[in-house]
Amino acid sequence: VQVPEGVSLVNVGVDLWEKNFSPWCAPRVFAKGPNFGDGAQKTLDTLINQVIPWTESELTEPPAYRVLVGYSLAGLFSLWVGVTQAGVSQPGVSHVDAPTPTFQRIGAVSGSFWFPGLLDYVDQQLSGGVVGLTHAYLSLGDREARTPNPQIMHVRENAELLASKLQNAGIISTFELNRGNHFQNVEGRMQKALDWLVK
Repeated sequence: VQVPEGVSLVNVGVDLWEKNFSPWCAPRVFAKGPNFGDGAQKTLDTLINQVIPWTESELTEPPAYRVLVGYSLAGLFSLWVGVTQAGVSQPGVSHVDAPTPTFQRIGAVSGSFWFPGLLDYVDQQLSGGVVGLTHAYLSLGDREARTPNPQIMHVRENAELLASKLQNAGIISTFELNRGNHFQNVEGRMQKALDWLVK
């Protein structure tokens, strides 16, 4: 994946996706797959308390904004982070002011938009008015909804609805449909998300 000059890219590897990218427990959707855990908050805490400080200690000046992009369940995680964060207080900033969100822009690439309870959760967060997100990129492959799995078959419908909800909440949002199924051209789809988010 290529990024423009002046953009720093950090690739974070995570084990046990069903546990560590899932915001709450949910039953499995594949016969041989595991149930979903509730480790997303722990993963976010690791990003905030370890990854970001280590990364930004290498920079000559603070970033203009931070972007979080994920694929599949990591895309679900990115979206969840984007609408969950009320922000973190910055040193020297009055607590009366709204805190700065950790990530101002998110990408959910071939995201798990079918995840149980996601639409209701996003509605709840957006109605609370605490979301500090400015940009959101959502995408899917055009064959991802073609499945007999009753939970996953609504993934495209949900993605389009989510993009609309985010846009209506004042967040610059887009939904892009790519050719292929869930596993096709992962790098190319990630590149398109980054190109849109850092332009």
